[in-house]
Amino acid sequence: MELKLKKCQDCASLVEVIRDCDCEFDEEIMEEDCDCEECNCEHCDCDDCECSCCEDMDFTCGVSCCFTPMEDVVPNSTDGAVEKHVPNIEVNGETARVYVNHVMEEEHYIEAIIVMYDNEEIKHFFKPGETPEVTVPYKEGMKAYSLCNKHGLWVAE
Repeated sequence: MELKLKKCQDCASLVEVIRDCDCEFDEEIMEEDCDCEECNCEHCDCDDCECSCCEDMDFTCGVSCCFTPMEDVVPNSTDGAVEKHVPNIEVNGETARVYVNHVMEEEHYIEAIIVMYDNEEIKHFFKPGETPEVTVPYKEGMKAYSLCNKHGLWVAE
């Protein structure tokens, strides 16, 4: 199982996607369904365009935010920076200690560690000042992800 996150490029919202759609939305249907009177449709707050709001919008299937499709967050797996982001997995019998050697300052910290198994996931969220570490059951093939508030998603297997 893979962790799939999407991020809004406008407001930086982040969502986990269980199943995503990859088909293209039919813009002609959108225009037919638009009930605006010259402009005031549910997709636009403007007062002075001539219903170009529906034509100018980038409507697609899948997860959207701020009227635009959200972008996939692709995990990194190698660290080149002084701050470490890739999670460490220490196996001790039937458990695994997952941790990240990273600063935990107010403006730069690990937001979460997510451990993925075949049919299960364990999420642990952190605040600045806390230690980004969690002990979980060890299972062959598990993946550990860390999410840095500045540098995104990182993965270790």
